[in-house]
Amino acid sequence: IPAQRGNIYDANGTLLATNAANYLIALDPKVKDANGKSVTKDQIDELALTLAKQTNQPPSYFKKRISTAPSHSQYIVLAKNLSPIAKDAVKELGINGVIIEESFSRKYTFGSLAAHSLGFVNHNMDGKTGLEAYYDSDLKGENGVQQVRRDPRNQISAYLGAPKKLPENGHSIHTTIDSYIQAILEDELKKGVDKHLAEYGTGIIIDPKTGAIKAIANYPTFDPNYPGSDENENRRNFAISDMVEPGSTFKLVTAIAAVEQNKVDFDEVFETPESGEVEIHGLTLRDHDPLGNMTFQEVIQKS
Repeated sequence: IPAQRGNIYDANGTLLATNAANYLIALDPKVKDANGKSVTKDQIDELALTLAKQTNQPPSYFKKRISTAPSHSQYIVLAKNLSPIAKDAVKELGINGVIIEESFSRKYTFGSLAAHSLGFVNHNMDGKTGLEAYYDSDLKGENGVQQVRRDPRNQISAYLGAPKKLPENGHSIHTTIDSYIQAILEDELKKGVDKHLAEYGTGIIIDPKTGAIKAIANYPTFDPNYPGSDENENRRNFAISDMVEPGSTFKLVTAIAAVEQNKVDFDEVFETPESGEVEIHGLTLRDHDPLGNMTFQEVIQKS
């Protein structure tokens, strides 16, 4: 009995990642009904027509799969990854020998939104990157076990008295990501990359009061619903995987810290030698473009 993988939510409770039920439809043509009759041609036609309405395949596709299967086949797969609506349509036919198997796949509600933070899972529902990988043991839960009985018509029923272990579903995760802020960052990042013909772009938005990550974005990006359809490079989270020198942008951090701790005033004047050189702790620092005496505010403006 498979355990359900936990959901992933944003800071506002918006569902970002969940599980979607999908169904496999197969046929055992050897199964006989109460009157000893196997599946009829009319029933096969009806089944093929129903599947055609729920897929992009014509009825002839399903008929051919049945007619060309080995004569001893008792498990002919007709369709995979069908929706609950499609499954119900097939089930309503009441055809003996039709096998319906349920499985679950990971669904990322908003496609590529926050893809690099969320990550993705493989076909076994194991987390491979992002939060899906980091919290994999918390999200996946523990499968249960139940013995069942299968009759000649392929109907499954409970095996009374058999030991049974219920599944323990995985825990859900509530992140600090804000979907609204995330969408804005991704949109602006794409515009910037396109405008400047950049190879890639990355951005992080942090709540300065708490340090909470409100958004992380990279462009190009990918859709975690179909991770294999994009290049490996697009799945890299450059925001945390690559080391980049912040350069002058980090001067704002030290400047604000100095002001908040009353180590400097905005109007304080700093004397700079005409040579543009100053020695600090035995090291000579050089300014490639000396500007003379400046206030602290002017230093930040012209830095």
